[in-house]
Amino acid sequence: LRRLSSSFHHEKDLRQKLVKESDLLKETNVALTSEIVDRKRIEEELRESENRYRLLAENVRDVIWIFDLNMGYIFVTPSVKQLRGYTVEEALTQTMDQILTPESYQKAKAVLDKEFASELSGQRHGPEWSYTSELEMICKDGSTVWVEATMNILYDEMGEPTGIMGVSRDISERKRAEEKLHNNNLLLEHAQEIA
Repeated sequence: LRRLSSSFHHEKDLRQKLVKESDLLKETNVALTSEIVDRKRIEEELRESENRYRLLAENVRDVIWIFDLNMGYIFVTPSVKQLRGYTVEEALTQTMDQILTPESYQKAKAVLDKEFASELSGQRHGPEWSYTSELEMICKDGSTVWVEATMNILYDEMGEPTGIMGVSRDISERKRAEEKLHNNNLLLEHAQEIA
C-alpha cells in the first residue's frame, strides 16, 4: 500500500511538473510567435524602406554624394553617369581633386579646410549648416560641366565630423544663358559707344 501511495504521489508530482512544463512551453511559444510576427513586420518595413531609397537613388537627376574626411567618395548616386559619364564604381575611386577642375578644387578645398578647422577647434556648425557654391566638374570625356553643389557636414553619434554630404545639380543651361546675357550686354554697350 505504501508503494502504491508513493507511486501515486510520484505520478501526481510528475503530472504537476508536466502541466507546469506544458504551460511554460505554451507561454514560450506565444512569446516566440509574437517575436516572429514582429520580426517579419520589421523586415517588411525595412524592405519597403530599402525599395523607396533605391527608387530615389536610382532615379534622382541630381547627384547625391558623400565624401569621407579624406575627400574621397564613399557614396554616389547612379545619376553621376548622366552628369559626368562615370559609372558609380568608377566615380567611387575618385578624389575631389580628380572630380573638380583645378580652380573649383581650390575654391572647394579652401572652404572645407576653413570649416573643418572651425569644427576641430570646437566651433561646431551643427546639422543645419550648409554651403552652396558653383563648381566646375570634369567629365569622363574630358569636357566639363557646371554644377551648383550644396554640401553639409556629417556627424557621428558623438558629434564628431565624419564626412561631407552633398547634392550637385547641373546648371550648364543657366551658365550658358548668363554668358549669352553677358555677351549681349557687351554688344549693347559697344553699340551705344559707337552711336
